[in-house]
Amino acid sequence: MYSHLGYNQTTIAIQSFETAGDTWTPITFSTPPCTNGSDRWDYSTSLSTITPSDQNQFWGIQDLNGNCGGSGFESISLPNVDVSSCSNVTFSFDYNAIGYDNGDDIMYELFYDGVSQGQVVVVNGAGNFSTGGWITESVNIPPTVTNVSVIIYVKQNGGSDYAGIDNVLLEGDCVACPGLSTEPTINASSLNSSNIGCFSADINWSGGNGANVLIVISTSAITGTPTDGVNYNANSVYGSGDILNAGEYVIFNGTNATGSGSVTGLSMNTTYYIEIFQYNGTITNCEENYLPNGISTSFTTLNGCTNTSPQITSILYNSCNGSNEGIDEIFTFTTGSDPLEIDSIVIDYPGSAPTYCNVGCGTNTNLNNPTYVNQLNTLAGCTVFAYADPIPPNSDVMVFTGNPPSTVLDYSSQCGSSNLPVYVVFNNNTSTAGRFSNSSNTTRTLIVSFGNGMADTVSYIATSQPVTDGTTVSFDIDGNPTYFISNSCIYPLPIKLGTFYLANKTNYITLIWTTLTEVNADYFEVQKSIDGINYKTIGIIRANGNSTSEIKYNFNDNDIVQGTTYYRLKLVNFDGTFQYSYPISTNNSFYQIYYSNQLIYLSLFNKQHNQTVQVNIYNINGVLIKQFFTDTNQTFNWTEKGIFIIEIPELQIHQKFVSF
Repeated sequence: MYSHLGYNQTTIAIQSFETAGDTWTPITFSTPPCTNGSDRWDYSTSLSTITPSDQNQFWGIQDLNGNCGGSGFESISLPNVDVSSCSNVTFSFDYNAIGYDNGDDIMYELFYDGVSQGQVVVVNGAGNFSTGGWITESVNIPPTVTNVSVIIYVKQNGGSDYAGIDNVLLEGDCVACPGLSTEPTINASSLNSSNIGCFSADINWSGGNGANVLIVISTSAITGTPTDGVNYNANSVYGSGDILNAGEYVIFNGTNATGSGSVTGLSMNTTYYIEIFQYNGTITNCEENYLPNGISTSFTTLNGCTNTSPQITSILYNSCNGSNEGIDEIFTFTTGSDPLEIDSIVIDYPGSAPTYCNVGCGTNTNLNNPTYVNQLNTLAGCTVFAYADPIPPNSDVMVFTGNPPSTVLDYSSQCGSSNLPVYVVFNNNTSTAGRFSNSSNTTRTLIVSFGNGMADTVSYIATSQPVTDGTTVSFDIDGNPTYFISNSCIYPLPIKLGTFYLANKTNYITLIWTTLTEVNADYFEVQKSIDGINYKTIGIIRANGNSTSEIKYNFNDNDIVQGTTYYRLKLVNFDGTFQYSYPISTNNSFYQIYYSNQLIYLSLFNKQHNQTVQVNIYNINGVLIKQFFTDTNQTFNWTEKGIFIIEIPELQIHQKFVSF
């Protein structure tokens, strides 16, 4: 029992910065820019006039960054703690500050079931402020919360600044496990999949009479059964949740109801098996009682897609309002094959500009501004922009560096584009200092991390384009820059294809594609590759320019090569911006020869029209058994038994077949 608050409560978790006894672990400290001289960021038993609040040790911060000239936040992070079996839960910690002035702050950020509750300032230095001793900050946790984590932030900007943090604590009225709940008796009534893609699918279900459901996925039939009294962590990314049995991953664990959810991280052309289990019990890792036999189904993902990761596509690095540069810049990216959560985005701007993220960046966060989005759409006269969390797969995203920007931009020219809506993210920033250089002749680099180990890096040189309002750089998938002027700072939104496919003809391949709408579309470059990496342009087809109805295009490739051939389109706008389509491929064989039921089938797909060829058939000893000439495909009787070689010298064909 720990009587820090004077209540008769159980200590759920504590971090007192002592050498033993702390249960709220592992603790994570940010790395301060420097700790030279009088700077301090570590365990302490005394600091100036600060001594421990009630035990031997605390976390001491002294003159942080004072000899470095920095002013950023340092942080103490404590992980999720399960409070589901407790009531009247409280969070608290002790803090002490001496010599705080403007720019010195202490604040904390609680996360309920992974969702931030915002940052709360407990010390906002003004003048020569001191707390006058240790103070306890306490918060009541809502009864519906099942997991709690916290980050404590400290900022000092030099001078005689001292602070201490101690006794970070969760308390509550917790009960012992009363035993298993009653097992459900009625299973789910349905389980199915929908919106099946190459890398994701939606799972839909109707629950039975259990309080909760557990859904498991695998590449083979589910053989495992959930263990009673065990709560499983779920993750909708395949391979990330708890394992029920070898290769069987939990993708959903939640309240029983008719529902749906998405699973991502799948592989193309793969069959997946899913099974849903009912269970009762509300106390985690205690009461769970599973109905052992669930219902199951399976689905197979599509083939022929490209698994893409998020990519930065453009930077408007010279805004059209020079006095408000820092709040009027824009950059864009695409989300790739999977949904993207806003909290996963970390934006590392060039130079000394602040980093923006929702965890660990202080007040430099990424957020929504529904008022400005509504203003954009009202001026446009259609829904061009929207906010979503997570952002859907294969979506275009526009990041505004200010909140709000100084001008409402007119995107009416984009109404009718097939890729709408474009999703928006706003930096929580009102500083007019530019994030991007618009006149430097040195390389400037933007790095955006998207979570799950995915990130993209692009670089540009501002003086590669004349310095003027609206200067923009776009990037292809390899990060190669293309510079242009974006009139009135309206970045043209890319064309998106309706369909793109091919048809194998006798002596050529036809590529067919459609656009549903076009805005300022100039032309299409048809590009070809034999390795799927290096492409060359084999033709140019002019686009319609602007259209709100479906338009069909085609192109014939007469240069057919043996093996796999890849094709893609480069979609180019009038202002020079462009994007690439997804690649498609075909495997070209010049012939097909096979034996079946005393017949030989000979198909010569791509010989020249009316070309006569010589067909020789040899036995395994090289003796010529049969010879004839033909200018058409042939099917003929073959009663010989053994191993034979069929040869067509004009087409360089030399193939073995076995008859029996």
